[in-house]
Amino acid sequence: KRIVIPQISNRLDTEVLSTLRRNWEQGRTPDIKYLKQNKLYKNRRLVWREKREDTIPIPPKEPAHIFLQINVQGNFVEHWTVFAGLWFEEIEPWIRGSEIQSGE
Repeated sequence: KRIVIPQISNRLDTEVLSTLRRNWEQGRTPDIKYLKQNKLYKNRRLVWREKREDTIPIPPKEPAHIFLQINVQGNFVEHWTVFAGLWFEEIEPWIRGSEIQSGE
């Protein structure tokens, strides 16, 4: 409640969340062009860093990666992340219910 919701609210405005929710409800993923136009995703080369003996990728920082699995090489949206389901099916309805109960 105090960590996840503020982080999402700080990174994505309500219009973007509404668009993502509409896509979720319609069972489709948003177009990569939409993500780029709204600065939710940008093409980038994959950067690697060394950690002990293993090589691991640095996690992406663009907001689109919170909700979407993006194929970086093919430059297209593959599918929704597990978090997207939690957000649209559990967290958002809980937020709306809490707002109604508190009279906001």
